[in-house]
Amino acid sequence: MKSVSGYIKAAAIILIASPLMADSCSDNENVGYHSISIPAYEAAQYYNMLQSKNEEIQYNALCNLWSITDVELLNKDSLKGTHKYILGKKIYDKVYSLIPSKNSWVSSAAIRYINKFDYNRKAFIHDILNNNNPAVNVQLAIWVSWNGRDKDDRTDSTILLSKIKFCLQHPSWLIQQCAYHYINPSTAPYFETGLMQSYYTTKEQYKKLQVINALNNHLCDTVFDFLTREYAASPDTLLQQFILSSLPNSINQQRALDWYAQHKNETVLTIKHGSSFDEKNNFYPSLALIALQQGWDPAEIQVYNQEEADGPLLYYYLFENKYRYEHADSAKPGQTALYKKIEAYLLADNRLKSSWQDYEQTHIRYMLPEELIAAHHKLTAKYAEEVKLLFNKYDVDSSAYEDFLVPLENNANGLYKKKFPYKLKK
Repeated sequence: MKSVSGYIKAAAIILIASPLMADSCSDNENVGYHSISIPAYEAAQYYNMLQSKNEEIQYNALCNLWSITDVELLNKDSLKGTHKYILGKKIYDKVYSLIPSKNSWVSSAAIRYINKFDYNRKAFIHDILNNNNPAVNVQLAIWVSWNGRDKDDRTDSTILLSKIKFCLQHPSWLIQQCAYHYINPSTAPYFETGLMQSYYTTKEQYKKLQVINALNNHLCDTVFDFLTREYAASPDTLLQQFILSSLPNSINQQRALDWYAQHKNETVLTIKHGSSFDEKNNFYPSLALIALQQGWDPAEIQVYNQEEADGPLLYYYLFENKYRYEHADSAKPGQTALYKKIEAYLLADNRLKSSWQDYEQTHIRYMLPEELIAAHHKLTAKYAEEVKLLFNKYDVDSSAYEDFLVPLENNANGLYKKKFPYKLKK
């Protein structure tokens, strides 16, 4: 893997020379998108202002259009051919043409405007990532556009590699920081060695945190070993906490679990601050099983509902996995093998057996008794007939009682499918 240290050295050299390069970096042109609205002006009038040769007028029109534009317009095929659609497309095309403007106010405002649209999104991202205008506000607008959308937008790692190198060599501190955010799972391996080297050479805490965060994108065995070494060696508690929160991202989850099996305190801390116990990621349930084997009491981490303890968090996830009440209207998936192991361990542990069984009995839900459902059917049917008679008596249109009674019937049917926490006595 190629080193990023060369780029960092280059960035340092450029930083020293930055006073000589201020004009090319457009540091004095950074803006906050303030603008002046024109009384009675709407989109059509601001579109006309985009044609002006005065770049301040162009910029002002861009900012006003940004605040009044319909971002869904160009995705509505049903509106094609209408005046509104045609005007919207003209504005979009004109603004797009202003992205390469040499005036950084205009260029960044144009990028900001186009970023609001899903229309033509892939081409837009491709174009702005290739935009190496050195202006700080332009590059920040590009970063915001790229960083603020789903990862589906983040294609073509080759372009991202170029953008990362460009940012690292940029004299602006802000743009250098953007480089770390362009690092993703596809680009992280390329910078892995350089990032770890820069971690050792820098003294700034924030840089170390940025390196760890970037390495999280591809936490291979090499990175895992690096992070666990730094966890053990670092006197900085914030760095330690961040490293510990990163370890569950290990590509080799078994390697991480083996490490936790040898580090009892770290196991509990990670569970306490972990993201979730969902089935898409078996790491935390696996970690919980290790913690139980280490003697951990699940009561240390409670579920809180309206500021009142509702039982151990582990029990909550175990219960949900076992009973699957959210699948009431469909075939229920069975309890997963991992949660079966957790329950078996709880039942085999005399300390925890009764607490788990108490939680289960307290939260188990039951269907309404069939006799109650039948009686409720009769009651609602009688009520519906009485309502119809009442509506007819006062000459209310039939659509009114249909609107009133159909939801009533639906609510009753929904009620019959629900389960309730406590068994109702017959």
